[in-house]
Amino acid sequence: MKEREISLLELIVAMMLRWRIILVWMAAGAVLAGAFSYMRSDPTAGSVQSGDQMSDLGQDLREDPSVFEEQLTDVELQKVNYVLAYESVYQSQLAYKEHSLLMQIDPNCVQETELTFYVEADNARRAADIEKAYEDVVQTDALAAYLEEQIGGKDSAGISELITLMRGSNNIPEGTNTFRVKLIHNDKSVLQDMTESLIDYIQKKREQIAKAMGSHEVILVDQSDAVTVDLSILDAQKRMIDEIAAIETAILQNKEAFTAEQQQYYELMSMTESDTDEAADGVKQPEQNAPASTRISIKYVILGMFLGAFIYLFVFFMRYVFDHKLSASDSLQELYDIPQLGLIPQQESKKPFAFIDRWILSLNESGGRRFTRAEAMRLSAAAVKMAAAKEETGKICLVGCGLAGQSLEVCETIKEELAKDGIQTEILNNVLYDAQAMCSLEGIDAAVLVERAQSTLYTEIGKEKELLRRQGITVLGGIITA
Repeated sequence: MKEREISLLELIVAMMLRWRIILVWMAAGAVLAGAFSYMRSDPTAGSVQSGDQMSDLGQDLREDPSVFEEQLTDVELQKVNYVLAYESVYQSQLAYKEHSLLMQIDPNCVQETELTFYVEADNARRAADIEKAYEDVVQTDALAAYLEEQIGGKDSAGISELITLMRGSNNIPEGTNTFRVKLIHNDKSVLQDMTESLIDYIQKKREQIAKAMGSHEVILVDQSDAVTVDLSILDAQKRMIDEIAAIETAILQNKEAFTAEQQQYYELMSMTESDTDEAADGVKQPEQNAPASTRISIKYVILGMFLGAFIYLFVFFMRYVFDHKLSASDSLQELYDIPQLGLIPQQESKKPFAFIDRWILSLNESGGRRFTRAEAMRLSAAAVKMAAAKEETGKICLVGCGLAGQSLEVCETIKEELAKDGIQTEILNNVLYDAQAMCSLEGIDAAVLVERAQSTLYTEIGKEKELLRRQGITVLGGIITA
């Protein structure tokens, strides 16, 4: 037997024909990888510890975070601390969005009041200086605190954002003795209370400023009330929503990339005092308003699919390379110097999507004509008939190992075709292992080897050829049945 060469195209086609099995392996890999990612992200999975141990470990870790320095690298620790810091910002922004009056106002229906105050003093310069003092008063937290105290339970939280100092008033430029204050709210009655309280506060401050800067009068010269559309409020609300979404996305992406050690470190570092008490009781309540982490990682699922396909194809490749059985693509002429009289294909596949198999097989035919099984058997019988006529013999035998099923059907068909021309044919199965079949070789002048692909060993063909040579039987050629 000559050295057998492996065709890369035949190997690829053989792999592609296993596409059904590859899909099964990919599905199995996706399921296993998805289950692994689920268990890896499950905060309740892993080693089971008692409540006291979790409480002690969490307390020790917060007091001395260096406990994990030997298990985590500096980069891994920084990533966990980054997520913890971002979660703190997330909670703050979320609380602001839920409780801030500015975030609750409907920008398409804003209750608005503008107050214009005039400062009158001995001279214009002193009046301008005093007006600047009033501007500072309007911008202090003390004014916001006073208004919150005056309106009490009427949605007073975050009221400082609803007070705006307007530079200049109408046609009066900045730097004069006039200043303007704008108040907004979503409730008209509350806005009226805020307006009255602001005017009262300005009047109370007049005495203090008069003692420090001189006698003067501060006069409310104009008050306008309206319902407006404020696009600046809409922009502020949209910016806040976008910031919260961006922070939440960053948290999820970083937590998804955590290792098991990082996940444990994160869970312990994020424990609050109440969490520690609950852990001691064996109960851990879910955090409210915390961004939920993805249970099953799509990345792991896709990786599992490719890994499953790779494992199967690698095993198939190793079996293909080290396979010692005859392949349908082998040439008996090249391997054993035996004329190949025919190649009998398999019957048409009745499996689902069989057209895909036919298309894959066509890739290896290089544009040649493909014969049906019946046509191939008739052509093989004609080739055997011509070889027998050339050797001028009227009696031949069909020799093979493991002739059964479709292979035996091929032999019977060839025997019938040869009988029509008066050629006596005998089918001898397993001549290497059956003493009776071996004895039947006596009186045979010529033989044709009929071998089953993926069943007959290369060494068996060589031994059959050697046996026939010792018996003085001419080998007319060989036929491979797929």
